[in-house]
Amino acid sequence: SPDGDEGYPGTLDVRVTYSLPTENTLKIDYAATTDKATPLNLTNHAYWNLEDGGASSVDKHVIRLEAQFYTPTDDDSIPTGEV
Repeated sequence: SPDGDEGYPGTLDVRVTYSLPTENTLKIDYAATTDKATPLNLTNHAYWNLEDGGASSVDKHVIRLEAQFYTPTDDDSIPTGEV
């Protein structure tokens, strides 16, 4: 993005690389450079239905995340604030 985009300083160049390094593993690498100090918080909100090319619903899918912490959600999928 150009310097001043949405009020943020610095020209920002971001690269995202998706890879499949091992079986059952999706790796997402982020790299960014800027010419001025600027806040940056990169994340991913992509969803894939890998079961049958997207023909069925993902409602029954189960995801396993190997993480030290997570934020639980309530019955409406709203974060509870716990960690």
